[in-house]
Order: sequence, then structure tokens, then C-alpha cells
Amino acid sequence: MTDFNDPGGLVAEVISALGLAAPVVAAPMAGGPTTPRLVIAAAAAGGAGLLAGG
Repeated sequence: MTDFNDPGGLVAEVISALGLAAPVVAAPMAGGPTTPRLVIAAAAAGGAGLLAGG
């Protein structure tokens, strides 16, 4: 079982692999809540911004 609170665990590996400065992901939400502005803000803060398509 993975300990998600372990700094050397899966979360740390994903953050490192993606080159993120912060463990923040702006999840894609279809229908309008996720805008390019939100994605840009998440990326500017060091997280990952994902934009919904379709």
C-alpha cells in the first residue's frame, strides 16, 4: 500500500516527474468552470493546469 504522506512516495515521484514546484493540479471540468485563465494561474503558481476538451 502506498503512503501518500511519505515525501519519498508516489506523490513525490509524480511531482518530480512533471517538474512541478507545488503539488497542485487544477483538474479539467467540462461545462465552463475550467478556463484558460485558471489553467494559466495554476501553472504560474508551480502546479499543473489541465483544460477540458469537448
